[in-house]
Formats: sequence, C-alpha cells, structure tokens
Amino acid sequence: MDIKDVASQNLHTLYLATEEEIRSLNIRIHEIEQELLARMQTEGATAIPGVCELEQKTTYDQTAYTPMKELLSDEDLAKVFTPGHEGTVWVPDKWKPAGQVNAMARRYGNKALACVENARIPQPPRAKIIRSEEKSK
Repeated sequence: MDIKDVASQNLHTLYLATEEEIRSLNIRIHEIEQELLARMQTEGATAIPGVCELEQKTTYDQTAYTPMKELLSDEDLAKVFTPGHEGTVWVPDKWKPAGQVNAMARRYGNKALACVENARIPQPPRAKIIRSEEKSK
C-alpha cells in the first residue's frame, strides 16, 4: 500500500492503529525478555547459548564520589575529576567514566573504594538477545 494514495483521515486511523501495534509488540518483547531472564536465573546461568546473554549495567551517583576529593592527591584528582565552573552556563562537577574512577580508587584503597561502592546504582538485569550476525562470530 502506497500511503500517498491514502486519505488523510484514513492515514490518521492507520497511524493510531500502528502506534497500538507497536505498543503491543513492545509489551510482548518485554515479556519474552523477562521469560528468558527468568530461565537464566532459574538455572544460575549467564547465557542461553546462541539465544541470549545476561546483561547487567551499572550507573554511578556522581555525588557519592565527593568524599574521594579528600583522599586523592591533587594530581590524581585532576585525572578523574573536573570541578564545576562557570562558562556561558554553569558547568557542574564532573567525574570521569566509572572505569577510570574505579581504577584510581583501587590505588587509594578501602575508603576510596567505599565511595565507589556508595556511588553504584545497579540497573535491572536484561536478556541481551543474540542476533544472527553475532552467532556467526
């Protein structure tokens, strides 16, 4: 069907119906992911070979790193932290990516590692579906 030949009112109806189909499909995808995740968790597995892998991302609360400012040397702090400053707009404090901050914290020991642990915000696990192009690798 060429949508250029469809009347505007019918396009509107088609649009709304397509939106509903997408919502339904997204719900179905979520249900499938949850079932795959449940199967992996039941088996204590991190993958269903050729089907999916467990994916767990973690974000970090930047404000929970703040006590590390007192622990790191000025030189090391400069490697992983940019203080807030004013430009044409206020630029807030910013820590480097978690991997760099974690590496620095390991060098400083338990107090710095506790800051990193307090900053962790675990994300819910997901079933990462293996696509056919990934299977061939």
